[in-house]
Amino acid sequence: MVGRVSGWLAVTVAAGVGAGLLARRRRESLPARQDGGYRTVRAVTVDRSAESIVEYCGQSPHLSAMLDRQVQVRPGDGERRRVLSGGSGTAGWTVEVHADSATGPFHWQVEEGSTPHQGRIELVSAPGARGTEVRVELRYPESRVGHRAAALRGRDLDQLLRTVLRRVKSLIEAGEVVSTMAEPSGRAGITERTTRVVREKLSTGGRP
Repeated sequence: MVGRVSGWLAVTVAAGVGAGLLARRRRESLPARQDGGYRTVRAVTVDRSAESIVEYCGQSPHLSAMLDRQVQVRPGDGERRRVLSGGSGTAGWTVEVHADSATGPFHWQVEEGSTPHQGRIELVSAPGARGTEVRVELRYPESRVGHRAAALRGRDLDQLLRTVLRRVKSLIEAGEVVSTMAEPSGRAGITERTTRVVREKLSTGGRP
């Protein structure tokens, strides 16, 4: 009886700690409110040089795969300017990207459309010669439907940014988009590990 009680106590503690960590992680990962809108900064480390990343992303087929939509890249008005365009007719869009140097930082601004925002990309050498950290900052106004509703509908820019960065890393390093949804180390890892602990305890009658 003591063993069973202690087993269930361990399950309760594990579940409580897991839920607490998950809630804290969600709070910390939310975009920051700023000037009536949001500011989010996300980064991913890619095992390539900054020059290689810029060259790869500067090709229309590669950028289209990263953004999961058809994009055309062409030279802009100036050596360090590029114009990105996509869509057609009334759904068409054009964005001019400015670069401070050959490897950035890169800046752009979208004033029209369903997702107006300002963006900045910085490429920084990763510690230990592990490649390059691709750091992206977005500033955008609050959605008309609210941040949570936009996230649920898949239209939140922060949510889209995280998806794009995962695709960038996968495409540059592996040549394809690699999914981690089925792996415990992927998204919601804490929840999956907590669930696994609970199942193990239940299968042994709650005993440690």
